[in-house]
Amino acid sequence: MNYFDLASRRLCAVDGSMNLAPLRIDCEHQSLLEFQMLDADGLPVSPEAGTLYTFSGALGYYGNQTLFAATCTPEPGAETLVFNVDTYTAEYVRYVQSENMKIRVQIHRDGDGGDVLLFDTALAVPRLYDPKNPPEPVTPALFFEFSADGSDWHDALLPGDTLERVRWGADGISSDPFDIPYGPQGPQGNQGQPGATGQQGPQGATGEPGGVYAYAVPLVELDGVPCHYLDGTYTEMRLADFVRNVSTLKCYIRSASDSVTGNVVLIPSVNGVPRDAMVIPVTATDAPQVIEFDPPATGMISITRDTGDERDTLKDVDPVTAVIGTDLQIEVF
Repeated sequence: MNYFDLASRRLCAVDGSMNLAPLRIDCEHQSLLEFQMLDADGLPVSPEAGTLYTFSGALGYYGNQTLFAATCTPEPGAETLVFNVDTYTAEYVRYVQSENMKIRVQIHRDGDGGDVLLFDTALAVPRLYDPKNPPEPVTPALFFEFSADGSDWHDALLPGDTLERVRWGADGISSDPFDIPYGPQGPQGNQGQPGATGQQGPQGATGEPGGVYAYAVPLVELDGVPCHYLDGTYTEMRLADFVRNVSTLKCYIRSASDSVTGNVVLIPSVNGVPRDAMVIPVTATDAPQVIEFDPPATGMISITRDTGDERDTLKDVDPVTAVIGTDLQIEVF
């Protein structure tokens, strides 16, 4: 059972106090999520019979990416809201690839443009892609808009925005505006006085390469190890985070077929600008490979396989999948 305070629109403990354990979205093992509403005194509030309630999860204030959505219509006498949540969707599988990734969850009353009853963050658990049973595209979706004054609305959260509204589906009716649960950005503080010039210390030891997550479809599990595919269908892999001064990206790569080996042509891009193509040999066993960036890369990195290049020979009539492990490592210049 999960509880939330109608006054604060936040998840809470059974007595209405702040809940220190966030809701965990692990719908691979628990698809039914039950919620009890509490009033300002911590007393239970029953849902309205026959009213449509919507529970949804989305990425944070960085876009309108709806990860899942579920509805319920309580029967007379029901005391709680029960949602059958399915996270095996194209968007969820694509974007949630790290344990306990923070996502935004909401509960709306009256579905399309209705009252917002819950507005909080939860922790998500990744789902693995099954090539024999691909997830369905997410439809319909929730769309969010932001504003600083209630008249100029836009899709992305901008500095100074204080209001938000939501609609269910591209053609839905927007809800009434409600406050974003934090204030606008404050003014820049005064610069401090310059400090005394100190002596340069000795050079520190070289650090270990840092790990980095990647976004790619599909995320699969082979021999108990999560990995990504690059082939004629799934051609691109993107790093999940902004990077700075990256000189090399290390990975393990192998052929999905024990009998087909060859080369793949990979094109690294930085902020959408392609670098020189690289020819990478691929065998039937995991082999380490290095993708170099000269000059070092700062921004968003993506890796695309060019199966149309004649040098891309990992083929058996059609392109054979190149399997890349999720344990990528980066080195900073």
